[in-house]
Amino acid sequence: KKAADILEGAGWKVGAGGIREKGGQRLSLVLAAVAGSIPQNDLADALVLQVREIGIDLQVQKMPINNWFDFVRAYKHDLVDTAGANLDPDELRLRYHSKSIGGVNYANLSDPQLDDLLVKGQLAPFGSDQRRQIYYDVQRRLMDLLPMLSMSTVIRTVGMANRVKDLRLNPQAINSYPATDVWLDS
Repeated sequence: KKAADILEGAGWKVGAGGIREKGGQRLSLVLAAVAGSIPQNDLADALVLQVREIGIDLQVQKMPINNWFDFVRAYKHDLVDTAGANLDPDELRLRYHSKSIGGVNYANLSDPQLDDLLVKGQLAPFGSDQRRQIYYDVQRRLMDLLPMLSMSTVIRTVGMANRVKDLRLNPQAINSYPATDVWLDS
């Protein structure tokens, strides 16, 4: 109800087929997604139905990963399905600094205040209170700008036989298991 009220207040009136229009333009958005990416594709399909209820026509463009990279780097999308995780918050500099436009800044975000904070965070001593505060400020700025919405978190459960020893998961990649120290107990 609140989302519909906001759209209505912004001049987007319900038009033909229940899709909102303003100034003769339909409220239609393009979501770029990697074909075959489960559960992301299921989430995108559900999102289509949810936003249609408030009068938004969401077109999901599912494509192979190579095409996806070209598509999003050319900013042919309004929304993009992307994922990432890292132990170090400097990952945010790669994703949201204006110098990453054309790279992995898929939001095409350019904000001098955020850029300044991201550079300060990169240069601050690792593990310091100063660095912690800077990245707290980075997250607050990202919430003000809202270039992304976190839609889901993947949780993995890994099982192994008791005789497998020293298997450690890589915290930076969901499906990466460095096996250099793994051994089998007889």
